[in-house]
Order: sequence, then C-alpha cells, then structure tokens
Amino acid sequence: MKNENNHIRNMGIIIAHPDDETLWSGGTILKYPRWHWEIHTLCRTSDPDRSDKFYRMLSVYGANGIITDYDDRPKQRILRKSISINTHSDRWYYLC
Repeated sequence: MKNENNHIRNMGIIIAHPDDETLWSGGTILKYPRWHWEIHTLCRTSDPDRSDKFYRMLSVYGANGIITDYDDRPKQRILRKSISINTHSDRWYYLC
C-alpha cells in the first residue's frame, strides 16, 4: 500500500480468535487510524474474558466488529454452512 493514509478506506479483518487482529494487523490498524475498520472474529464469544477484551480492543482501535462462537476445539465438526458478511459499503478490502 502506498501512502494512502489520506484516502479513507473501508477495511475488514477476519480472524479466528480475539487478539489475532492485534498480533497480525495491529500495526496496520494503528498506521491508518482514519480508515474505517471492521473486525470479525470467528470464535470465543462464550468466553467472557476473551469476548470482553475483544470489545475493549474495538474501542481502542476505533473499530466496529463482531465476535461469533464457532467451535475451535481440536475435534470440531466440519462447518457445513457458508459465512456471509453484510457491509454498509460496496467497496471493502479484507485482510485475512
């Protein structure tokens, strides 16, 4: 990405676990604070500690997001349905 900090973009991040967004994309999120960030994590909504930290992190980054509760145990069932993401814009960029 060129120096695009002046161009506001809609950016989406899809990750498996809460805190992965910071590990893998935290520097980019902080580098472009004017961009609109949408962060979706697929696991751990029923873990009160991880869920609470995820929502606090969204506030720190000034981002929007959701956390779902897909099974991430070693002997999980195969997911037989698709995942769709509804956005408010027709132009989103995703970091996965």
